[in-house]
Amino acid sequence: MTAMFGILMAVLSVWDYPERQARHECLREEFVRAVRAGDTAKMEEASRSGTELLPDDPTWAYNLACALACREKKNEALDQLEKAIDLGFRNADVIAADADLKCLFPQRRFKELVSYAKESRDRPILLGPLAVVNASGV
Repeated sequence: MTAMFGILMAVLSVWDYPERQARHECLREEFVRAVRAGDTAKMEEASRSGTELLPDDPTWAYNLACALACREKKNEALDQLEKAIDLGFRNADVIAADADLKCLFPQRRFKELVSYAKESRDRPILLGPLAVVNASGV
């Protein structure tokens, strides 16, 4: 899986993002409509499409975690939340209070992920468009 992610990251360069913007906006609107309607299946569908379109986007990863939690897919939601944190969604206060994640609140792993987000807040982001890369001296 890690090798596949590396290949995908190599294929999706920052130059691909402008072409993806229109689709991203449509998906974002679909997601917002689904949230307002309380349609968790559509929330999940839009979020999955968003993570496929922009696999290194922390907000889409977080939205998918929320949608999965709303659908009681707890383990998958926790995995996705961890990915969102790794990609840069590190506002532990928001995560800890998000009503969409309430089914996860009692989970030990959820508490660990909130702590991980707090601890990671100031660490460099190593993947995605917000990634920090050390200067090579070239």
